[in-house]
Parts: sequence; structure tokens; C-alpha cells
Amino acid sequence: MIEKGKKIGSLDDSAGKPNKVVLLVLDDTGFLFVNNFFSGSFNLSQQTNAGDVMIGTAFYKENEKVGGTQTNYEDFQVWKMPVVHEPSDGELKLSDDNKLKTDMAGVDLKNFIAKATFSVPKGLWNVGFVFRRLAENDQFRLFAQSDSLWMFGNQVSHLIGTSWLSQGKGSKLKLGASELDELMLVALGDRSIFLVNGNVIAKPDLTARMNSGDIGVGTGFLEKDQITGQSIKYTDFTIWGLP
Repeated sequence: MIEKGKKIGSLDDSAGKPNKVVLLVLDDTGFLFVNNFFSGSFNLSQQTNAGDVMIGTAFYKENEKVGGTQTNYEDFQVWKMPVVHEPSDGELKLSDDNKLKTDMAGVDLKNFIAKATFSVPKGLWNVGFVFRRLAENDQFRLFAQSDSLWMFGNQVSHLIGTSWLSQGKGSKLKLGASELDELMLVALGDRSIFLVNGNVIAKPDLTARMNSGDIGVGTGFLEKDQITGQSIKYTDFTIWGLP
């Protein structure tokens, strides 16, 4: 979340230098990008109605400048994020072929927001997204696992396998019986944000794959952790398009 008073590292405060600011709003969550870098998210639940959008300066009195100072701007745009994949429900079931199991949306997007809610099975399991997919084994893969692991990789062929580009601990998954886990992925150019239950757990760099492609939900991302017959249900798999 964005903290009041926290300096945004990607902001160039040199006189006369331009800064590109992008604000994404989805339901009760906002995402701020400054100069193509993700700067933070914030909760909008106190104001959920529709309304006008404006740009401004000197939001705090201490920021005001006296004596004819002005802040110039250009290319101010507001766009509506269209739903390109209506909410869908399904089930992902692992078999003994040791393959990743996915349900694809059948879209062709580079920039998007994707969200889905998963039920919690027993044992070791993982859930996530494949995106910018060109073929079965030609895609980005991003998942969170029940042992707290998250991983992001680029799959270029079945023979080469997945090149894992980044990983870490702290998946923020809920593991109790009958729990539900909401995953969200924001992809914008070469930047992305991966959220689990509203927590930002990773910000993968997407420069390795700048094409558009299909998007899907998946499980069984690591062959050694697959449990044959394990089934994971998902609901509200939705995709919004971004320019």
C-alpha cells in the first residue's frame, strides 16, 4: 500500500522534467505507476461510487508555490477497462501425465488485469496464471504455492523447459479448510504486479516476452509437487483489457 509522505523513487523532481503517471482503478483497489514503475496500491473502499476524474497539483497547502508558478501537463486520458473475459467457473484436475493443467480464456492481450478465486485442497498445491501465451509451451508462468513459495518463469518450449526468472517466499495464501484465495495479476508493458488476497507478493519484470497472447488459470506448475487426482476449483475468472 502507498504510505503518505513516502517518496516515490521513480519520480523525477528535477525542474522541467516530465513524469508519466498512470492510475488503474478496479473496484475498491487502485494501482499507481510512475514512469512505468509500479509505485504502490491503495484501498478505495471508502468511496465505491462512480464519479468524475481530474488531475491537479498542490493537494497540500505546504506544496503550494506563490508567484505565477505553473505545472504543465499533456496527453491527459481516461479510459474504461472493458471486460474481455466474463467471470467463469471451472475445475483443474491433475492427472498422471505430469503436465501443467490450465483453462485458457481464448484472448489475445499484452496489457490486462486478470483475477480468479481458488478453493483450497488438501496437501501441497499451487495456483496461478499463464499469460502472453503463444502456444502450449510458449508462455509466461506465475504461481503461488501452499508452502509459501511463489515463482515466475518463461516457458519457451517443452524441450527447454521453464526458465524461472524470479522467486521468493511469502505467498500469502490462506490454508485453512474451506478457505478461498483470490489471485490478481496486472500486466502493463514490461511491468506487472502479482497479488494474493490483496497483498502484493511480486512485481515480475516482463521484458523477456513483450508479445500479446492468451491468458489462463493453472495448477501443477512444478512437476515434482503434482498430486495425481488433485482437484482445484476456481470461480470468477475475469479479465479486463488495458490499453
